[in-house]
Amino acid sequence: MAFLSEESDNPTPHTLRFDASFRKGHLRGCLRNRVYLRPGNRQVWDGTGRVTSTSPKVARYRGLKLGEGGVTPVDDLTVAKPFRIDADHARGGRC
Repeated sequence: MAFLSEESDNPTPHTLRFDASFRKGHLRGCLRNRVYLRPGNRQVWDGTGRVTSTSPKVARYRGLKLGEGGVTPVDDLTVAKPFRIDADHARGGRC
C-alpha cells in the first residue's frame, strides 16, 4: 500500500491481494484500496473487493463482496488499525 506525503481528495487506488488460511481451507481475493492523508498525522485507508478463489470446503464464500478500512499513524507506517472489515454492507468490486 502506498502512503501519501500530502493531502489528496481523490487518491489513486491500489490493489491489495490476500490469502487467508483457516482450519477448513483458504480464501484468496483482492481489495481496491485508497489512502487519504488526514489532519492529525494519520493515513486513513478504505476500499472494496471480493473473494476470488477458495478451497472446496469454503467454496460458499467465492465471489463474496468485501469492504475494509483503517488508519495508520504517519509517524509509524508499520501500524495498521482496522476499523472495518465486513461483507454485510460491502459494495464489492473488481480488483
